[in-house]
Amino acid sequence: MLNHKHIIGDFYFHPNTFIPMQLDNNKGYRIFMEDIVKAVEMNTLSDYKIYDCFDEGNEGQTGCVILVTSHFAWHSWPAQGRLSFDLYSCKDFDENKVIDTIEKHFGKYKQHFVTVLDRNHDDLL
Repeated sequence: MLNHKHIIGDFYFHPNTFIPMQLDNNKGYRIFMEDIVKAVEMNTLSDYKIYDCFDEGNEGQTGCVILVTSHFAWHSWPAQGRLSFDLYSCKDFDENKVIDTIEKHFGKYKQHFVTVLDRNHDDLL
């Protein structure tokens, strides 16, 4: 049986936390994405994609990967020390592993907001 679960979050860090992530053509961000996928024990359908945005006031990075069971996407604004993410899957996963992996890569957050949505509504149809 499928288990539809969706976690969204916003994390706030010291802005210097993001500097190593951006070096070497965003290699740190790619490793972060790979570790998230491993932590939730999922497989990818697509390559890991990372894009840089240079629009004034919105400078940052966005990354995404399509999973066999859905997707993982994130957005960062290094100057503000902010990371937002979205992980949806029809396979159950431990949301604490996601939070732990974020902290592993970015250090201790100053504040965070995480919402876990149960999107299992098939029994209502």
